[in-house]
Amino acid sequence: MQHRSVHGARVRGDRRRLVRRRVLVDGTGARSGRADGALHLAAEDLELPPGAERPSWQDEFDSLEDELPRDESELWRIIERTHALFETLQQTRDCYGMVHFDLSGDSLVWSGLSPTAVDFDDCMWHWYAGDIARTIAYFRMTDGGELGPRGGVHGGL
Repeated sequence: MQHRSVHGARVRGDRRRLVRRRVLVDGTGARSGRADGALHLAAEDLELPPGAERPSWQDEFDSLEDELPRDESELWRIIERTHALFETLQQTRDCYGMVHFDLSGDSLVWSGLSPTAVDFDDCMWHWYAGDIARTIAYFRMTDGGELGPRGGVHGGL
């Protein structure tokens, strides 16, 4: 059984063309989405053992204090409005839970047409929709018309 990542070292030829073909023609985007959904279902009843902690969406916002200069007033207004909106969202088990938050080409290992998620170091408590949006962002069209992650796509919802 041969495993390969879309962006891994075993991919031969033009990687972006391969990603484009697999996402648009071969249905990799749909398969990746099903893998994302399966992870969400599996994590629905997740209870971490005592002492085990994972960050949350709130921690992501809090980390911006150290990462972004305060003189970026327009950016901070957007961040504050977004944070206020997030605080109004429900956090029920059908829409919020442990998410992978890095399901990109580098975090999917393929066995034939079946993806398996790996690399769980970015897992956090977040809304499932945010996880899906981040996955889509990794596979969106780039300015040059090719599919694949854009440089700097490390932000989140």
